Amino acid sequence: MNNGILEQLRIFARVVETGSFTRTAAELGLTQPSISRQIAALEDRYQARLLERSTRSVRATEDGQMVYGHAQKLFDAADDVEASLVARGRDIRGRVRIAASIVFGRLELLPRLGRFMEKYPEIEIDLALTDRFVDLVEDGIDLAIRIGSVEQAGFIVRNIGQTRRIVVAHRDYWQRTGVPEHPSQLSQHACLIFTGLHEQGSWTFDSATGPIAVPIHGRLTMSTSDALREAVLLGMGPSITPSWFFRKELATGEVVEVLADFQAAPRRVQAVMPSRRLLAPRVRAFSDFLANEVRGDAHLG
Repeated sequence: MNNGILEQLRIFARVVETGSFTRTAAELGLTQPSISRQIAALEDRYQARLLERSTRSVRATEDGQMVYGHAQKLFDAADDVEASLVARGRDIRGRVRIAASIVFGRLELLPRLGRFMEKYPEIEIDLALTDRFVDLVEDGIDLAIRIGSVEQAGFIVRNIGQTRRIVVAHRDYWQRTGVPEHPSQLSQHACLIFTGLHEQGSWTFDSATGPIAVPIHGRLTMSTSDALREAVLLGMGPSITPSWFFRKELATGEVVEVLADFQAAPRRVQAVMPSRRLLAPRVRAFSDFLANEVRGDAHLG
C-alpha cells in the first residue's frame, strides 16, 4: 500500500465524518474537485461505490462503511508502529519532500539543511520552492513552510516562529528620496508590490494612536518573492518585507529599515503537514529540527 492510497483513505474518512465534500475540502486546504478525484480513484481501485451523494449531504454506502472501519484500524496500527519504532530508537530514514517560498527556501532553509542532513545521514531532502499555493496532498508534499496564520483541520499545523515585517529600501534609494518619518509619506513613493500579499492596495501599521492604513501606489508589481527582493537590492523602491529577507544586507547597511516606530503586524511561520495520522518519523524529525533552529533567532524566533 503506497502513500497515495493512504492519503485517499484519509480524505475518504474525513468525507464520511463531515458528510460534505465542500467542508472536507475547506478543512484540508484542498479544492472540491481534488477531493472528488481522490474519492473516484479510491472507488475505482476497490471497484465499489463508497459514497452516496445527494444535494444536501454525503454518506457512506454499506461498502463505504466497511472501508471506513478498516481505514480507522489501519490508521491506529500505523500510529502504534511509529510509536514502537521511535521508542526503540530505530534509524530515521527516507525522503522528505519540503515546500517553501522561493526566498525562504533559498535564504533560510538551504543554509540549515546541511546540519540536518549531517544529523540524519539516512534522510534525503526533496526541496520544492515556489511562491504559488501548494496542494500538499496532490503534490506529494510531506511538510510545507507557510508564512501567515494557517488553520487547516485534519492537518498538523505547527507554529515554529514568527517574522517581523519592516519597510525597507536600498540605502541609495533613501539617499535620493529622503527617509519618510510617518507611514502616510509612503503614498508619495513608488512602492514595490508583491502580489502574494493580501494588502496590495494599502499597508497597515500599528501606532500609539491605533492602526494606520496607508494607500500604496507602485508601478512595479511582482508575483515572486525573489523578484521583489532583487528589485529592492537594485534600488527600485521601498517595500514591506519580512526582516529575514535582508538579514545580511540590514547588518551591512546596504538595505535600510525605516519607520521602526510603526510596526506592521508580525506573521507566524508555520510548518504544515498533510496528515494528523501516519506522520513519518523523518517528517517529525525535520519539524523538530526547524523549530529548534529558529528558536531565539531575532528574525524568526
